[in-house]
Amino acid sequence: MSLRFLPTFVLVKLKVLIASYKDFYGSMSIITLFVSTVLFNNVIHTRKVQESL
Repeated sequence: MSLRFLPTFVLVKLKVLIASYKDFYGSMSIITLFVSTVLFNNVIHTRKVQESL
C-alpha cells in the first residue's frame, strides 16, 4: 500500500467505526475524527518537509 492512499484508507476505517458506534458516541466522534484527521495530515506534511530537507 502506497503512502498516498493511506490517509484515505484510515479515514474510511474511521468512518466505518464511527458509523458502528454513532448511537454511543454521537457528535463527539465527529469532533474526534476532525481532530485526528488534522493531526494526521500535520504528521504527513511534517514528514514530507523533513524528507525534502
